[in-house]
Amino acid sequence: MELVVQEDIITAQNQETPELILIWKQLIEIPKELFFENMAFLITLDISFNEIKIIPDEIKNLKNLENLFAQNNKIEFISPEISNLKNLEVLNLSCNNIKSLPFEFCELKKLKSINLGENKLKYFPIILGEIKTIEYLNLCFNKNLIKWSDKSTKFILKKMRIINSIKDFGFLKSLNNENEFIDLIINFYK
Repeated sequence: MELVVQEDIITAQNQETPELILIWKQLIEIPKELFFENMAFLITLDISFNEIKIIPDEIKNLKNLENLFAQNNKIEFISPEISNLKNLEVLNLSCNNIKSLPFEFCELKKLKSINLGENKLKYFPIILGEIKTIEYLNLCFNKNLIKWSDKSTKFILKKMRIINSIKDFGFLKSLNNENEFIDLIINFYK
């Protein structure tokens, strides 16, 4: 780990700064020092624009984390231990290599905003239907995303209570093309 990153972490520990920004640091993993007990005060962690491949089990130690920004990395795996971040409200995992979410993800009951755009998701993450607090969901540009049936989409979206009127479809631009999006809107209201 670079000396600059160590200094950033030490400064955050000493001042108990509620946010730690580690963007563009060429990290290949999340620094282990972040998971020490004395870092539990962190509310915001930004590890964007690095080379990180894994959100490890130790993420569970950041119990007060409300905002996690990890976009533009190479993340392929998210530990099920992310479910221990009971205060997490904003999660940006866009522009990574994520193919699926751990089942335990549905335990993030305070999650309001999730950005999974530009990943490698193949299926709509059905477990998101268990999180009633989601207000914003981005699945844009998941090129492998298979079109799901209108019935399953309706069920999940109603369960999430995101779709109340046609204007709320803005986040759903994740479908593979404009025609599928239009078809979904028409069929949703039949």
